[in-house]
Amino acid sequence: MAENPYTAPQASPELAPTPGVQLPTVLASRWARLGASIIDSIIVSVLFVPLLMVIFAFGLVPGLEDTGSFVTNMQLSTDTLIGNVVTAVLGMAIYLLIQGYLLVNSGQSIGKKALGIQIVDQDSQQLLPAGRVLGIRYIVTSLLYQVPFVGQFFALIDVLFIFGAEKQCLHDMMAHSIVIKK
Repeated sequence: MAENPYTAPQASPELAPTPGVQLPTVLASRWARLGASIIDSIIVSVLFVPLLMVIFAFGLVPGLEDTGSFVTNMQLSTDTLIGNVVTAVLGMAIYLLIQGYLLVNSGQSIGKKALGIQIVDQDSQQLLPAGRVLGIRYIVTSLLYQVPFVGQFFALIDVLFIFGAEKQCLHDMMAHSIVIKK
């Protein structure tokens, strides 16, 4: 006997999503977040280090002249006030040029996209507005990292917060965000 083309499809009704009901959110693992951060750092470094070498080679910034030694040049870039400012602004600019669009439009950097994780609002699980994802999570915290003595302490405390039950770093709490598996 032939199949009746007018019968209802045979599917389990409990598997169908209910409109208006949100599925439980699964937080990204600490390892996935670390991996994404490493991937993002490598990508930024590929552009940042050669650009810094050009700045030293051509003496484009007063106080950051080429010493002939790459290691000494790198030390100068973080040991002097002008070096700190230049490297912080340059690093932040490169990061935002590469990742900014993706973070605002998908809640994912290249590393987060590669590892299937996403930044969302802690309450609504929706994408964060640009001011929160870029301004608070990245720019404000990056500027705080540059404050002498306090910056290194803040950076350490920021990442140590990941070991809490909520798996939120301090910058997540400041931006009222979480990182989830996508």
